Amino acid sequence: MTDHEKALPISELTALAPTAWLSPRQAGLYVGLSPESLNQRRFNGTGPRYAKVGRLIRYRKGDLDAWLLGNGEQAA
Repeated sequence: MTDHEKALPISELTALAPTAWLSPRQAGLYVGLSPESLNQRRFNGTGPRYAKVGRLIRYRKGDLDAWLLGNGEQAA
């Protein structure tokens, strides 16, 4: 894990603004999926919206919330 991808407790992730950007590891923790499952859903086109920043994948917290509501899935 790199410095810019620090592990945040779920309580801190839920407190972030909807505009906050999360790494795949942080996003997976937030939505209750492993980063690998999130990656597979991204490739299948069934995952939440994401952005590519260079070679990095990032998820906006608000997009994760919308995806969770639209899919009827519950955050951990």
